[in-house]
Amino acid sequence: RIFGGLVITAGAALMSWALHYFRSWRFRAQLEAGHELATGGPFHYVRHPIYLGMNCLAVGTAIWVPTLTTWIGAVLMVLGGDLRGRVEEVLLRQVFGAAYTEYCARTQRFLPGVY
Repeated sequence: RIFGGLVITAGAALMSWALHYFRSWRFRAQLEAGHELATGGPFHYVRHPIYLGMNCLAVGTAIWVPTLTTWIGAVLMVLGGDLRGRVEEVLLRQVFGAAYTEYCARTQRFLPGVY
C-alpha cells in the first residue's frame, strides 16, 4: 500500500507540474493559434508527462488495491495513453515539422531512457 501511494503521489505531482508548465492542455488533440511546442519543464524529460502521470495514478491504484478490476483498468489506461500520445505526435509532427522530429530524437515518449 505504501508503494502504491508513492506511485499515486508521484503521478499527481508530475501532472500538476506539467499542467502548470503547459497551460493549454485540452481533452481533444488539437492546436490553437499561437500554440507553442512545449519542450521545457517536465516535457524536457518525457514527451507526454500528463499521460505518464495519469498512468501512475492508475498503476498506483492497482498496486494499492490489487484486484483484477483495478489491474485491467490500469492496463487499459496505459494502452489508451500510448495510443493518444501517438495520435498527438502525428499532429505535432505535421505542425512543428523538423523541430518536433528533433525533440522526439532527444526525448522519450513516456519513460526516460526506455520508451
